[in-house]
Amino acid sequence: MTVATEAPQTNYKDLFHKIDGLKGEEKKSFCKMLTTHEKKAYIEFCKERDSVNVTGVFRCYEPLRGMDKMTYSAYEGVPVTQEF
Repeated sequence: MTVATEAPQTNYKDLFHKIDGLKGEEKKSFCKMLTTHEKKAYIEFCKERDSVNVTGVFRCYEPLRGMDKMTYSAYEGVPVTQEF
């Protein structure tokens, strides 16, 4: 009889903080060395971390080819940027 085992539940907290501390090419080259399981865990970590910032959902009911101008700030302390 064989027993199915799940992927090991590893604490990636230190790894995630190291990735967040890197920027640009360093981050890109470091992330290429991660395993698929580590990458998926990091994406889930980012989703949980960033979902706290979501306070509402914008729905645009403009007619086709209509235009809106929006301003936003992705995180606190980041200058406000304009899109559209």
